[in-house]
Amino acid sequence: MYINVYDCGDLAPVKEFPIDFHNGGIGGIDGITFANGFFYVGEGKGKTTAQEFNWIHKFTPAFVPVEKIKVPGKTTYEIQAMTFADGFFWLGTYGKDRTYQCDAQFKIIAYHAVDVSVGVFGLPKGRNGEIRLMVARNVKKDNGRWTASAAPAILRNGRLEWDK
Repeated sequence: MYINVYDCGDLAPVKEFPIDFHNGGIGGIDGITFANGFFYVGEGKGKTTAQEFNWIHKFTPAFVPVEKIKVPGKTTYEIQAMTFADGFFWLGTYGKDRTYQCDAQFKIIAYHAVDVSVGVFGLPKGRNGEIRLMVARNVKKDNGRWTASAAPAILRNGRLEWDK
């Protein structure tokens, strides 16, 4: 497995970093984000894995392993998307609890119904200082085909909801 780095200007490949989660390659690499000088990478798992937790790996900017972090919760395929916004990690999963809001040490603060598993990143705060996220989502069209869209979500009164 590899983390591939691309040039932001033309998307030309820049570097490839080998990653070994020491799990036999099961599940691959899922969500990735950069926070506080480190990369955080979600370790995938198989669909039928009975594991009641998720692994996130912390790496230096040169992808030297630093720490393996255990995040509780039964999910399918582990953490699919993640971002660090306004002091919180936001983890999108395929599971009963779709979105995990965690503190900077990955302690779970809350679960949210708004599903960020397709993609998520932080936006500028709302008018009243609320945390806002841009959330990608899959949309099934009337013809049965799928497309994607993105919409803002906002944290109001401790609850993540679609921003209107």
